[in-house]
Amino acid sequence: TATRRSDQSFALIGRFVITPLFLLGGVFFPLHQLPQLLQGIAWLTPLAHGVALARSLSLGALSASAFVHLAVLLVYAAIGIAAARITLQRRLVQ
Repeated sequence: TATRRSDQSFALIGRFVITPLFLLGGVFFPLHQLPQLLQGIAWLTPLAHGVALARSLSLGALSASAFVHLAVLLVYAAIGIAAARITLQRRLVQ
């Protein structure tokens, strides 16, 4: 709630951010079934890397790609933590 002033904006985030993430993240169907353009977009999302990592861990088939997925998730986490910290500091100053 550091950037949202009303509860209604959370519904918009759910509709236009969370739902496409699930549809493009490989949760419901494999990413290789998507068109090539959407596959590229899907691999830009953290959920696609999380799903790929979870699948490889659950199948016991760790490979080098699992470490790549983990590294990408750590980068996303670092960016998110930095953005949250900056946003919170700005909010506290106001």
